[in-house]
Amino acid sequence: MYVTSTDGIVGFARNRRTGAIRAIAGPGGCLDTRRSSCAPLRGVTNPTGLLASDRRTVYLAGQGPSSIASSRGALAVLSRDPATGSLTQLAGGEGCANGAGTQGCGSAPCLNAYTALAVSRDGRRLYSASSDATDVEFTTPGAVATFISAPGTGALTSIGCVAGNDAVSDLAVAPAGRAVFVAGVFGNRGSGVAHAGIDLYTPAAGGALARRRQLACSDSSGRRCSIPFGPDAETLALSPSGNTLYVSELDAGLAVLHVSRAGLARLPGRWGCVVSASTYMPTPGCGRTRPALARAMVASSDGRNLYVATLGDGHGTYYSGGVTGFSVQR
Repeated sequence: MYVTSTDGIVGFARNRRTGAIRAIAGPGGCLDTRRSSCAPLRGVTNPTGLLASDRRTVYLAGQGPSSIASSRGALAVLSRDPATGSLTQLAGGEGCANGAGTQGCGSAPCLNAYTALAVSRDGRRLYSASSDATDVEFTTPGAVATFISAPGTGALTSIGCVAGNDAVSDLAVAPAGRAVFVAGVFGNRGSGVAHAGIDLYTPAAGGALARRRQLACSDSSGRRCSIPFGPDAETLALSPSGNTLYVSELDAGLAVLHVSRAGLARLPGRWGCVVSASTYMPTPGCGRTRPALARAMVASSDGRNLYVATLGDGHGTYYSGGVTGFSVQR
């Protein structure tokens, strides 16, 4: 198990029988930009995203070391020892990529400060969705980038980028077919304009993702949308079967969307959406949950449960958190 820290990444070994964890010993148990007890981490600061693409490669996303680069994000490529879990950053330009190509890294466009990562079903491509700001009060333009992952090493080569005015906050790869769902949000407090939604992307001829169309919306203008609250930055999670997409908005709610060839449609009934009890404008027809929902969630491997991170107790107290579990009806 791997966890991001303020300045790097820390690895833990897990006891398969009891589930107990312990820190991996030695320098390879952690990589850090500051701590001398860890192996050095270069090319990436303030990690915000983490993905283990297979048993041998871990990708770490964060900010680049140069604040003057046109794209502020960065990626590190880490090799994992399957026996011990220890991590080693690849050497030279294969070990990292950032907008300025500093610290011996390769140069990669379309990487911003806050990045979500996903890997294609065949493991050959890495997708990133990134923006510098996803706060609906004032968002910044986002980008969806595609990288080829080298067999054996996991080293990355940029092959495409889709940039737009909307910020992008998350993405999810369908377990079957070619669909990739991308969450976007736009907000400007000065103009009063705000909207969010989920777009469909699929690989083009060369393998890079291309935007096809919008599948669902969350809007403050009054138009009829599948996501009945918000708009705000969204987190996505797919059921193992791929026929259900869960959409969570910070401190707003959780929508349950059925996935079909025709698009996305919210499930009928009050459990097709759940809203936080702290929501100032409750959504009619939705279930209620006491904790304020946060922007992190995962579906269980058997599809029977959904676990959502929470903030506070639903009464405006956001200094404590936890996890809320939902049973999934079949």
